[in-house]
Amino acid sequence: TRCSWTNGWGTYLGLFMQFTYVGTPMIYYGDEYGMTGGADPENRHTFDWADATTANAGVALTQKLIGIRRQYAAMRTGSFIPLVPDITGDLYGTSGVYAFARVDQNHRLVVVLNNSSSSQTVEIPVWLAGDAAGSTVTDLISGTQYTVANSGGRGYVDVTVQGHYGAILE
Repeated sequence: TRCSWTNGWGTYLGLFMQFTYVGTPMIYYGDEYGMTGGADPENRHTFDWADATTANAGVALTQKLIGIRRQYAAMRTGSFIPLVPDITGDLYGTSGVYAFARVDQNHRLVVVLNNSSSSQTVEIPVWLAGDAAGSTVTDLISGTQYTVANSGGRGYVDVTVQGHYGAILE
């Protein structure tokens, strides 16, 4: 069974969580291709190698996330800092956006996850991860650069993330 990457956006978000959250990521064979299982005993069929292509969007995202996790030790062993995505302080607000930082002595990475179906722009308090006002952060997924704004001497970034997707800021 296959899920549609165009309709199965939650799978993208799941990949972001697997590779950026605390712990060891674990994907089952075929997950990166959108392969799903059925009811027992059809839990998982053998992989159909005719579908194997690196042009698949899920494979490309999986490869990118693996590369980021390998390159930045903070993603593997860094501290976890929950970030409040808005001034209300509601971590699980109606916006459906959750943000956290993974930090070690060498890198500060801010992960922004959008669980809503539409694109969201949220203000992220990157100063909590150590990013100073006036500095620049780059989304390692899209390449978009953001300048950290100064608000009361603290650094914030307005980040836009498409629906059921994520951003990783360095």
